[in-house]
Amino acid sequence: MKGRRLVRIKNPLSEDFSVMRTTMIYGLLETAKKNAITALFDLRIFEIGRIFLSRKLESFPKKKTYWRGF
Repeated sequence: MKGRRLVRIKNPLSEDFSVMRTTMIYGLLETAKKNAITALFDLRIFEIGRIFLSRKLESFPKKKTYWRGF
């Protein structure tokens, strides 16, 4: 995503979990995809969680709690 610096994890469990999420859109799209595959179209999707944004001069990322839906 343009303008967002990734927060890398020093000792990740796997390559899939080597960075912290900076947006929630990917989880929402994955849920929409699963529902489309099973032909469930009459629903609302939302997610509540945290995102992490890197800060240049500080050692810890900025943590925000968000909710997104459609």
